[in-house]
Order: sequence, then structure tokens, then C-alpha cells
Amino acid sequence: MRSPAPPVDPRQARLGARQSASSIARGVGIERYCEAMSQENVEAVRRAIELFNRDGPEAVTAFFDPEIEWHDLPEQPDAGVHHGRKGFLAAVEQFAGGFEDFRVLVDEIFAHGKQVISYHRTVARGSGSGAPFEQRGAGVWTLRNGSIVRVEWFGTQREALKAVGPEE
Repeated sequence: MRSPAPPVDPRQARLGARQSASSIARGVGIERYCEAMSQENVEAVRRAIELFNRDGPEAVTAFFDPEIEWHDLPEQPDAGVHHGRKGFLAAVEQFAGGFEDFRVLVDEIFAHGKQVISYHRTVARGSGSGAPFEQRGAGVWTLRNGSIVRVEWFGTQREALKAVGPEE
């Protein structure tokens, strides 16, 4: 069992990813460079989800590009596309505002070409009732220069894989 990662300042994490990526590119072939970048993207998404669960939605925005595109789960009431960090925060409030102990539990996370796919369970309790809530889903994360620029949510793993197409 892996020990939990120490708290990370997202700005330092992105800087470290860029520095190590450029040193990798100088020393090895493009294929290994791309593999390293893919793994760094996977770890960035994993850290963002961990930060969200630990410190809330406001904290995770440090991982986001200022112009992030956040696509709600299509089946969600009033689903839409939200732009920017404020749009993300509004989307979270819209979806999770009626819950307590709202968390995203990652079941699997991996690189798929230039994107990251996460399979997860969203768990929470109803604010007034305390009723348990659990929803399975999949996220497709797009990163550029160490920042998350787009997240699209799907109800199933199959839908997420169909959206990204075959791996390049």
C-alpha cells in the first residue's frame, strides 16, 4: 500500500512537471518523453482530485487554466458547459450544493493519448436527510503545460472512451 503523498503546492507541481519534462526531452527519444508527460498528467489529475476532496473546490482551481472548460454530466439537471474558474465553482455548487461530505473516489486513472481518463464514484450524503448518494462516472481531462484546460464528464466508461476515440 502506498503512503499518501505529502501536500503539494499546485504551482510548484506544475513547475516541476515542466522542468522534468524539458530535461526528459533533451535526454531521451520523443516516445519516452510523451510517456513521461502522460504519466505527469495522470499524477496532476490525481493530485487535483485529492486536493478537491481534502480542501474543497476553491483549492483545486490552482490546477486549472484560467479559461478551463468544465462540461457537466449530460444527464445532470441543467447540464451545461462552464467557463473559467468561477464557472467551475458555480458548476460544483449547482451539483454538490445539496450534499455534505461530497467526495470523488478514483477507481482507476490512466493516460489515453494526450488526455487522462478517470473512472470514479462520487459519494456524499444529503444535506437535510443524511441519505447516502453514490454515482459512478468517468471524466476525460485535457491538460496543456501542466494545467487542466478541459474536463468532460460521462455516465459510463464506454461513453468516455468513445468520446476520446482510439489512442494515437
